[in-house]
Amino acid sequence: MHTARLSMLCRRVWIRRYLNEGGLKQIEGLLALAGYHLLGDSGYPCRQWLFTSYLHPLPGPQLNYNRALKKTRDVMRRFPILQADIQLKPERKLLSGFRLDLGPLKEPLGFIRVLEWVFTIFAFATTGGYSGTTQILVKCVGEELKTVGARFSYPFRLSSYGPFMVPACNSSAANATYLQGDYSSSAEFYVSVGVLGFLYCTATLVLYLGYQHVYREGRGPIFDLLVTAAFAFLWLVSSSAWGKGLTDVKWATNPGHLVEACQPQCLPGEYPSMGKLNASVIFGFLNLILWAGNCWFIFKETPFHKDSNPATTMEGGVPSS
Repeated sequence: MHTARLSMLCRRVWIRRYLNEGGLKQIEGLLALAGYHLLGDSGYPCRQWLFTSYLHPLPGPQLNYNRALKKTRDVMRRFPILQADIQLKPERKLLSGFRLDLGPLKEPLGFIRVLEWVFTIFAFATTGGYSGTTQILVKCVGEELKTVGARFSYPFRLSSYGPFMVPACNSSAANATYLQGDYSSSAEFYVSVGVLGFLYCTATLVLYLGYQHVYREGRGPIFDLLVTAAFAFLWLVSSSAWGKGLTDVKWATNPGHLVEACQPQCLPGEYPSMGKLNASVIFGFLNLILWAGNCWFIFKETPFHKDSNPATTMEGGVPSS
């Protein structure tokens, strides 16, 4: 009985919001023309075609009206066909119009989604837009110091860059040298998760701000919870994999490691700047925290979340049994 009462309360709140948003305006004229009326309690808005009870009835006609209304509604509860919900097809719901409401941005659900949208952009942009150069110095006796640079970038298939030519001291010919290693799998996986997360954040923000009524009516919160939890797991896996891949990229492009093949005439040159790539890993784990934390706020929007102290329902001054 307690669970059924809570379910009825949640259903009443949803229908009241739907009425306030004008969801039944399309049938208001038909109800008035045909002379039909709907029955509700004091929680519903006041309409000409909707019978609602007095919230604080006075003794006499108002209290008698509330009792008669309650008896009628009790009879309808015994026949489920009389209290069937008025439902619209999904395509009709979408065609009901874009209703811009910035209210969700003031709540954790919408605010955290905006943060996710921003940090996913930072995550894949700092990785996909990276380009760096590693240098070694060649010093031959009686000659000027020569600088040899090797340029590399995303997706870090290092063996595909080059060759970079290292001059030989005792010969006019130069040695063709390549960077070693292919670390594209972890980098591309990380960027793919970021791009997909960005697209999903964009879609859900449009849903939150423009189609909140569609989101809450169906299984939107449940689907949102499952996808958000999946992205939290993907951020954990991709960030860990890319962190390991970045460590390998640093080792493969370290000038101190590159000069081992041409000593003693080669010296380490300028190290490549890895600040953006270090930041990308940090953004990945920040996204993990945001997406995992947002699961709780989305869970509170689902039917699985139960209020520990549900409010008792009143039907126009007459307590419901």
